[in-house]
Amino acid sequence: MGNIWFGDSTVAANKGKPIAANGTFEMKPGEFHAGQHPHTVVFDTLWVDADTNGNDVEWVALVV
Repeated sequence: MGNIWFGDSTVAANKGKPIAANGTFEMKPGEFHAGQHPHTVVFDTLWVDADTNGNDVEWVALVV
């Protein structure tokens, strides 16, 4: 299993934030705000790519 890459619409293998197999990633507001207010997360601007075809990504959004 390879990495999952997390980023904007230009994300690709070796371009973005890598997440190892079975790893976790915590995104803070403003990290990928795509020109929006720096304390927002705009989910339709977030993309993933995988090193290996067939890999799955599971995600949870906690709003506090």
